[in-house]
Amino acid sequence: MIATLLATIAVVATAAFFRGLTGFGFSLLAALGLPLVPNVEIAIPLILLLELATAALMLRKAAAFRNNEWRGIDGIDMKVLLIGGLAGAATGVGVAAHLPQDAMRLAINIATAVAALAALVRHPPPWFAGRGAASVVGWQVGTLLAAVAAGGPLLVAWLMSSRMRPGQARGAMTLFFGVVAVPALLLRAAFGTLPIAAAGLALGLLPVAAIGVASGEFAFARMAPARWRLLVNASLVAVTAAGAVGALHLI
Repeated sequence: MIATLLATIAVVATAAFFRGLTGFGFSLLAALGLPLVPNVEIAIPLILLLELATAALMLRKAAAFRNNEWRGIDGIDMKVLLIGGLAGAATGVGVAAHLPQDAMRLAINIATAVAALAALVRHPPPWFAGRGAASVVGWQVGTLLAAVAAGGPLLVAWLMSSRMRPGQARGAMTLFFGVVAVPALLLRAAFGTLPIAAAGLALGLLPVAAIGVASGEFAFARMAPARWRLLVNASLVAVTAAGAVGALHLI
């Protein structure tokens, strides 16, 4: 029991640190640690609640978009992404309601591996950076996030193809994940798939997540853009491998 608790704290702290550093990856890394929480029906809402909390912590520091890292983000692009993400959240909650736990665990690992692999494409086609692709990416990521707490690397791939600076990409990801997590949680509550136990665990783990995010933000402020991109790419390789291994283990 104590070992499981310590392991869960370590997973949340690591995921929150990575979120503060890169702007994405909390749900991704936390989902890979789902075996620590035997019940997927608790684990996924728990991750979504902490996803929202980490986004709120980072948005607080952004000071309502006056922070430098938010300048230069195309407002129309963000609206297209968010509309797609909100539609995807509704889709994802419906999918999750009909997936058995074993299938959900397998879907988490496959979605994680495929999304991370897609983000590693070095030279995506020109059309991928357009707003049509943004709406599809937003919908796909919103669906995967709401259903299985994964899929974020697809958003990373789109943002990288649009040639945003690290601070801009990080800010856009923070906003997207925070906004999409809200309807995902509200719909889960409406359908009765947001257990009280998940809310209690999230509240208990919130200080750990806050410390992790603050540490990640501290590291980001001192990291060169080229090194940040290298870290993101290396992390995506590791996540692809971890997701593939997890999926093979469940087959």
